[in-house]
Amino acid sequence: PTTIGDFIKAIGDGTFAKEIDDIRKTEDKGARGNKKRELLPAVMISGLQGGKDSSGFLHSGVLQMDFDEVKDLEKCKSLLMSDSYVCCAFISPSGTGVKALVPIDGGFHKECFERARNHFKGSYELIADESPKNPESLCYFSHDPDIYVSERSASVVQWGGGGVDAFSDSTAENLDTAVTITTSIDYITPKQGNSL
Repeated sequence: PTTIGDFIKAIGDGTFAKEIDDIRKTEDKGARGNKKRELLPAVMISGLQGGKDSSGFLHSGVLQMDFDEVKDLEKCKSLLMSDSYVCCAFISPSGTGVKALVPIDGGFHKECFERARNHFKGSYELIADESPKNPESLCYFSHDPDIYVSERSASVVQWGGGGVDAFSDSTAENLDTAVTITTSIDYITPKQGNSL
């Protein structure tokens, strides 16, 4: 396992800059995808396999949102950076999309995904990829020296069970710790990723 904080740090400090540069120079989308799986490790942003719940999955309380094939990357990232629900945003490994991390109530992952997807579509006309609806979906490392990490995000814990958007200072303060320090997530090496 690794932490979301380590994942974010690696994206910002260029741990995989060489591999990302190689991937982004590849014009064919299929070949780019193959290189990504071949060269990069991946994580499950939303938690750990073999966790404490009945399904064997321990949720991190963080949802990954993917916005692929974006026409204007900087505008998309800027919109996400201005959104009070987003705690982190960065350019995807392909260089053609933007990823955002959103704190949620992990007990209602799919419901939170639906609410988040509708929020981003309704607010910014951004169409989210469906893959992260599955809490075990993979997120590959990327490189973005200008990765955005919120100092304070609104909590969307209530996007799940209660169905009400809630902005709570206490959960917003906890978010900084959960996202940058303590949340453990599964880490898949490139070799393991090829077998998935």
